Amino acid sequence: MTKLTSVDNGATEGTYLMSPLDRAKLPKREGTEYAALVNTIKAIVGTGVLTLPYAMRVAGILQGLSAFFLVFLYCTYTMWLISECFKIKPNISTYDQLCQTALGMTGRIIGSINIILLETLVGAGYLVFVGKNFASVVFGVPAEGLMLACLPIIGLFIFNQDVNSLGFISSAGNAAIVASLTIIMYYAINNTEGNGTYSFGGDLGGLAVFLGSTVFMFSGHAEVIAIVKPMRDRSAYPRVLLQSVSILFFVYLIFGLTVYLSFGETSSGLIFENMSGNLVAVTKVFHSLAILFSIPVKLWPAFEAIELATLGQHWEHVEGGPTFSTRVSSVVIRLSCLLSTGMVAILVPDFAFLVAFCGSFCISLVGLVLPPVMYIILMEESGERLPLWSRILHWLLFIIGTGVCVGSSGQILYEKFTRA
Repeated sequence: MTKLTSVDNGATEGTYLMSPLDRAKLPKREGTEYAALVNTIKAIVGTGVLTLPYAMRVAGILQGLSAFFLVFLYCTYTMWLISECFKIKPNISTYDQLCQTALGMTGRIIGSINIILLETLVGAGYLVFVGKNFASVVFGVPAEGLMLACLPIIGLFIFNQDVNSLGFISSAGNAAIVASLTIIMYYAINNTEGNGTYSFGGDLGGLAVFLGSTVFMFSGHAEVIAIVKPMRDRSAYPRVLLQSVSILFFVYLIFGLTVYLSFGETSSGLIFENMSGNLVAVTKVFHSLAILFSIPVKLWPAFEAIELATLGQHWEHVEGGPTFSTRVSSVVIRLSCLLSTGMVAILVPDFAFLVAFCGSFCISLVGLVLPPVMYIILMEESGERLPLWSRILHWLLFIIGTGVCVGSSGQILYEKFTRA
């Protein structure tokens, strides 16, 4: 799942996903439908998809497929709602600004705390992914030791002042995901040791894990504004959104079912643990390196949120440059975020759990809970009062989203720490 960052200096959020040519076009609103489709797919797809076979195992095929389809519909609709909110407030540039515009200071606080928690947990999950994959290749070295060894490497990239300078990492990460999915599919088709051991039903805990993982996989809400804003024809976005999310829906579905039906009840939360061989080892290393160098990008929104709250807006661009104490404060903030991420990874070295909890709590808040209520508020402010049935529908979506967020994240925590 590729995350975009908020930029307060007038640049468009998430431009590091695009080529230099695309970035040059953004201020002129020359973005094409094709560029929007590609960037929507790049923004949504991520390493979390590798947990889908495990999520299907704990939820069961029937329960999992039903939830998968409903989450697909829900996330697609709420991403469209965000684009409609942007039509009402076209001068905003980021999801955080949308929250503050619709919900005031409460929205800003919720957004800031959520983004710090989300990016810390995502960074920790990626670090666990890297450490365990490297440990399976470098025999005799524990995953925890390799995670610690990775921290100084990540630290080399966290002090840049421009996230766009790390844009090449996004491309490498997406290439690694495509290569990994292809190799995993090939391996699964030819290695069916779990064939016939699958189940059709699951319990409440399994459903919670599946919901969290699936919401994580369809997470593109924070990036909607960044993608719509430069489009030449913004009215084409609903079509682009449906096309891109539908493509991912079928790719995810084919991947998840094929791999689960091959590995069955042996499907691991880190699917590489089901695999062996030289080609798999090379894939693990390549994918893990791409993910390792993407962690600074994942942590960037957390850096920005804390620095904005403590150092003020545009602190790095003040006349005469930032003071020595301000620079030191920035270094301390970024190192603290990195060390916190490493601590979470070592204390909770469970990739599938971290993905599921991020999806069920942090991303559900951004993608399922807030969009319906922000849409209602902004429509009211614009003077275009929604019909009664529409207000009831969107408040119902808000209630359902809140229930999924609280219920699934609570169940995931309960399952994790009572059955450990």
